[in-house]
Amino acid sequence: VRGYRSRTLEADGYRLHLLEARGTGSGPPVMMLHGIGSTAADYAVLAPGLRALGSRVRLPDFPGHGLTPPPLGGMVPTALREMMLTLADQLLDEPSVVIGNSLGGIAALELAIARPDRVAALVLVSPGGAPMDEAGLSQFVRSLHLDDDPAALAFIDRFLAARSPLAVGGPRWGLPARHLLAKGVKQRLTLPAVRSLLSALTPDDLVRAEMMVSLTMPVMLYWGAEDRVFPPGALDFWCASLPPHTHLYVPPDQGHAPFLDDPVEFTRALAEFLEMRGGAPTG
Repeated sequence: VRGYRSRTLEADGYRLHLLEARGTGSGPPVMMLHGIGSTAADYAVLAPGLRALGSRVRLPDFPGHGLTPPPLGGMVPTALREMMLTLADQLLDEPSVVIGNSLGGIAALELAIARPDRVAALVLVSPGGAPMDEAGLSQFVRSLHLDDDPAALAFIDRFLAARSPLAVGGPRWGLPARHLLAKGVKQRLTLPAVRSLLSALTPDDLVRAEMMVSLTMPVMLYWGAEDRVFPPGALDFWCASLPPHTHLYVPPDQGHAPFLDDPVEFTRALAEFLEMRGGAPTG
């Protein structure tokens, strides 16, 4: 109905599921990478806006998420990284705009560093990966262990902006949306593949400032002002570490997933950035 088709890509024993659609824009293809516990289908609300950004749109399911099986070696950061880079070599057949949210932000950054010729522009949306020591990382991982309904609702309240239609209800979503979202997130974050990835994380798997010195493509850092998922100081790290040409956008009334809080503003801001930077003029 929204113009996407399901597709499976195979390479070197890996299998990746994605949703793909023809775009209505005149710029390069767009690929958006989701966060932990999410899936490509969750971005359906963005379908028209994303398709207007470029000639094609690709929404892959991460390993162990959606319809992509986990790697044979298990859900550990190194296997996830290797699988995504291997498949990106086939998936990104021309320079593309790569957008990554949360866990997808780490993957998008690593892709831009490892395959800069394939990335026309990089958009990091509340990216994960800011450095933490062992104690801080352990505390963060515990915050994602949603073992009961109150913990899941507390997470949703950190995840959404206070005035998000999903949080306060309204004609579009309705009041039950917050509770339904909490139930779904609790189910996803307790999946074995997700728990395995979280338990395998170490401080060495996180981002270092020196990794970003080679980024020469247009870069945007999009961070909802009400994002309460990551520890304080994460935004400061990204602002200090990304290259000077990075465009920073911190909209009010948006949280960790701004495309849920305000999908129209989210795609408008992306289109404005890409037109300004020459990444993907819209049609």
